[in-house]
Amino acid sequence: MNPLFLAHLIADFLLQPKWLVEWKEKNRGGIVIHAAIHALIMVAVLIPRRFDLFTVVAAIALLHGFIDFLKIRYQANKKNFELFFLADQLAHLAVMIAASFFLSYIPAFWTQEAGRLVFVIFLIFSFGVAWWNLSHLEKFPLKTFAERLSRFALLVAIFALFTIPSLLLSSSFCSWL
Repeated sequence: MNPLFLAHLIADFLLQPKWLVEWKEKNRGGIVIHAAIHALIMVAVLIPRRFDLFTVVAAIALLHGFIDFLKIRYQANKKNFELFFLADQLAHLAVMIAASFFLSYIPAFWTQEAGRLVFVIFLIFSFGVAWWNLSHLEKFPLKTFAERLSRFALLVAIFALFTIPSLLLSSSFCSWL
């Protein structure tokens, strides 16, 4: 598994409580804290030993904050939450795919069975927290079963979009063939 994708799922879904989402919408400080959480989680999963990895982590965190800033700025008081959420996550995905080509080192742990198991566990927990948060947004409430189903399908698609490149851009994918 590619740990960049795991770091994103943890920081963007598991470690982004409702109060942080609201803070980001009101104050740029919330965006800075959120981007810093992304950087810390990336450092934790990559365990960088070289300066170039810190550069990749810093670039991803800065771009993450910028993408979130743009989403918040243009989404304000608009009804198309799903479209902005999808665009935001696709932009983050594109950044991680591009950054993966600059990674010269992925810890061996993520290519082993234990690493894949940790990835799956965090994937499941992140999905659960994401679903809970996305179904309880006060600013963008879900009123009908069709709306709930639509947002759930969007979340499933986004998590699949993060999992597939994570497999393809890691050396562990070859060992599964």
